[in-house]
Amino acid sequence: MSTSVDAPQHTVDEAIDTSASSLDIATYKSGEAIIRNGDDSLYALKLLSGTAKVLKRGDVVATIRPGEYFGAIAAITGNRRHATVVAAGTCVVEMIPDATFREMITEDPALLDKIC
Repeated sequence: MSTSVDAPQHTVDEAIDTSASSLDIATYKSGEAIIRNGDDSLYALKLLSGTAKVLKRGDVVATIRPGEYFGAIAAITGNRRHATVVAAGTCVVEMIPDATFREMITEDPALLDKIC
């Protein structure tokens, strides 16, 4: 079951910690942090619409476009997140539990090509 969340007050991982486990879609407004450097990883994410910026030490190092996965390295390794991702306009994001994402990669290694 998908639930849309408008203008979340927390990053995806924080929202999942405090919300129903069935939540798998979130909407973010421009400037909102989707994930933050140093956060624990519970999910890999897929950008469904909009554009997001990857920031390291305040510098934009990449742009995420619809169809691309992000937060995936932390999901695969179990390490903390190594970058902050901020919505650069309204973004809709699918959250994929770490274990599910690892299974997806095993079944379709070509997904690795879509990781931002």
